[in-house]
Amino acid sequence: MKHCILRCVCIFGCCVFLSCMSAYPHSFAVSAAADTADISAAYRTASASDSAAPAPSVQPRASLTLEVRGAPAETQKNSAFDTPWIVYAFSADGTPAADVTITASYPSAKDPLTAELSYTELSAQTDENGAARFTLAAPAIACKAEIVFSCGDISVSAPYLVHTDVRRGGTIALVDFNEDGSQASYAMASSSALLTSLMLKGFSGVGNADFSGAVLSGDTNRMYAEAKALLGSQSAFAVFGTVRYERSRQDAGTHTAVLVCDFCCIDMRTGDVAVRAHVTGTGSGASQAAAVQDARRNAIAPAVAELIYYSL
Repeated sequence: MKHCILRCVCIFGCCVFLSCMSAYPHSFAVSAAADTADISAAYRTASASDSAAPAPSVQPRASLTLEVRGAPAETQKNSAFDTPWIVYAFSADGTPAADVTITASYPSAKDPLTAELSYTELSAQTDENGAARFTLAAPAIACKAEIVFSCGDISVSAPYLVHTDVRRGGTIALVDFNEDGSQASYAMASSSALLTSLMLKGFSGVGNADFSGAVLSGDTNRMYAEAKALLGSQSAFAVFGTVRYERSRQDAGTHTAVLVCDFCCIDMRTGDVAVRAHVTGTGSGASQAAAVQDARRNAIAPAVAELIYYSL
């Protein structure tokens, strides 16, 4: 079995930059951010081998075609997928290609500081029908990514969906800012919007808290330490971040506001960073206040909740 590390925080559908999400009629974008600076879109890969015997080496055939014809349903972290992935290989004339080695690359671990995903490779050979089956162990991490099947330069992908198994007990601390850049005085508007979105995803026992000093310091260790000192073991996770104006405009009586949320979600049981991301949300309304509220409630909050659901 081989391992490779992909320097990417974002998840399938939200990888590096996402321009929209069909589940919501409002536009938003997501990009990864590092602990102290933005992570670029570059990838870093490495490989290592374990003690398992290598799979037989079979040379890829010319004009080979791969098709994913069987895939399991989404599962929960620490719960096995209900069925294997089944990938078929076909020769140029459409006949099944037997004895071809296909390699699957899928997420298997996450860096505790940056939330970068590590990928594991697993190989299997096609049978007389051209089918290769991949049965994976129960996933140890939650993520929304892809599993990639390849043979030489030919590849095909499929969704790899694992949602969190932690949905009770959480704390939200998002700091809002006014259009002029000053800290907003109103009480936790974005935190409350996110709380609603998390409840719609099945979370419970989640509340808002004021850790603005720690949040504005940008120090993840301080955020975790202050939350742990106050909450103890009462909170399974905590969300820290800011929501700021990016721009606003008025056109033919309709106001539009674009907000930006930079946040991280920390597993309070371990101190590990589950996800760190930059989310942009657009809202509209008959007034500036209505547009901001729309962006906060219907773009930013659902996108952040989705990331947490597939990361914690």
